[in-house]
This record gives sequence, structure tokens and C-alpha cells, in this order.
Amino acid sequence: YKDSRDLVYKMSNVASGIYGRESVLYASILNIRATLDMNMGTVASAKIAIDSADYLYKTSGATETTDYAQLLASRAKYYLMLGNYNLAEPEYRKASDIIRKNKGPQSIEYAQILNSQALLLQTLGNYT
Repeated sequence: YKDSRDLVYKMSNVASGIYGRESVLYASILNIRATLDMNMGTVASAKIAIDSADYLYKTSGATETTDYAQLLASRAKYYLMLGNYNLAEPEYRKASDIIRKNKGPQSIEYAQILNSQALLLQTLGNYT
């Protein structure tokens, strides 16, 4: 993962130079960084990237985009890593609503987020 992390960090520095650190395009790069940080087990770095990206999406009014939905899914995964299952579920629900609106109920992206949500509900023992 170290080589991947180095490349993602270089990519984020290039993206910030091109788009600026206030851009939603930069926010999507931060989400990639958060995902990689979670895969590497560096949870604190992932939280910083998620919170920073969330701020950028909200201040730019881009909270109904598929990219923002992916960020919500990343936050849900972050909560899962911490064992905060009840905090993860609303994030998945919001993400699935956004993806359904943008991609439609027959899209692979919608199916994937529903699968993640279903696995979480199964873990919680919520079968209704």
C-alpha cells in the first residue's frame, strides 16, 4: 500500500494545484485518499480526508451528486471500522437515495450501495 499511498498523495497535490483546494474535484481526490487510508489502517488520516471533502461538497452545494454519495459510503465504512454500526446505516441510506436519484434503480452503483447497506443490516441483526 505504501507505493499506492505515495502516488495518491502526489495525485492530490497535483489536483490541488490544478483545481484548487476549494474544488469538488479536489474533494473527490480526498475521498480516494480516505479510502486508501482506511485500507492501510490509518483511520485518523481517513477521518481528516472525509471531513475535509465533506466540507468542500457542502460549501459548494454539491451534496446531491454521485461523488458525494461515494463520500457518504466512505464515511459509513469508516464508522464500520470503528464498530459504530448505528452511525454507518444512515450514511448508507443517504448515499443510496442520492445514487438512486442520479443513476436510477437499475444501476450497478445503486445495487452496490444497497448490498453494502444490506450487509450492515444483517450484521446488526435487522432482518425486517
